[in-house]
Amino acid sequence: MEVSVEKLLEHASANSEKLELLKEEKLRVYDILEHSGRQTHDETFSRMNGQARLDKDIIKVVRSFTEKLNDMARIAEDSEKKLREASKQMHEMKSTYDQELQERDRNIRYLAGCLEKSEKESNERKEEMEKMKKKTEQATLRIAELDDQVRYWERYRHYGYWYTRRDRDDNQLSKSMKELNLESKVPSVAIPRTKKLLTSRLNSQNRKLEEKKSQSAGESTN
Repeated sequence: MEVSVEKLLEHASANSEKLELLKEEKLRVYDILEHSGRQTHDETFSRMNGQARLDKDIIKVVRSFTEKLNDMARIAEDSEKKLREASKQMHEMKSTYDQELQERDRNIRYLAGCLEKSEKESNERKEEMEKMKKKTEQATLRIAELDDQVRYWERYRHYGYWYTRRDRDDNQLSKSMKELNLESKVPSVAIPRTKKLLTSRLNSQNRKLEEKKSQSAGESTN
């Protein structure tokens, strides 16, 4: 539209200059004729007659100028119409772009929320796995403790009072459990009591054997 307006101004200026030149030329001729004292009724130089030849030329120029102005006005109107249509299309494109941009931002926020949620769940699962690992280690130690107790009572059942606490595995297990502060029914309490009871019974049996030997020796002497 700016280009059309500039062209319109250029043509208007050019035609105005041509019109002024024609008027000046006509007036100059009139002045020459008047100063020369010549009288003429020639239509070519008639100052007052609008049908003079020069007037007709000027009218043609003016009409041509008017037609060009009308053409340029139509061009300017068409350009303005096209500009409005282009502006409307640009507005629609901008609206569509803004909607797509908002939709993309919503998708990005949604994906970011899902990622954050997944990371949180992953961290929670890691913590649960660590807890399960600790529980598994404690359960493994407890199983080892129970195995040791079973082994102790099996040996006690098999060997009776000849079994002592000086077994290396039992000592090692007792030491490990003390370091871990685990509750246990290991021989740390049960074994000393059992050993004391067995020793007492053994001494009692030895005394009885000694008494029987003494009685047998006395009877043989008599």
